[in-house]
Amino acid sequence: EQIAMTHKVERKVTKTIKSEILERLEKLKSEINDMDDYVRKDVNDENLRDEDIFRINEKIKDLEKQILNVIEGYWSNRDGYIMTIGHYVPVPH
Repeated sequence: EQIAMTHKVERKVTKTIKSEILERLEKLKSEINDMDDYVRKDVNDENLRDEDIFRINEKIKDLEKQILNVIEGYWSNRDGYIMTIGHYVPVPH
């Protein structure tokens, strides 16, 4: 008696997660664009205090760090390389 595959079970969960990731990425892009507009308006406001400019700068640096942590966390687990701004570098061992 010979065993043969009659049906292939597809993993639909992965497609759902992939779709969710892509939707979240698009939402993040939109939110970044909105933030860009607001920050540019604030920075060009002549009445903006130095303290406010400092606060905006610190918030953007924090956001940048969070984004880089996500990227580096993902890429450090993939193929022994991490993605830094614009290029891949080997993960230090």
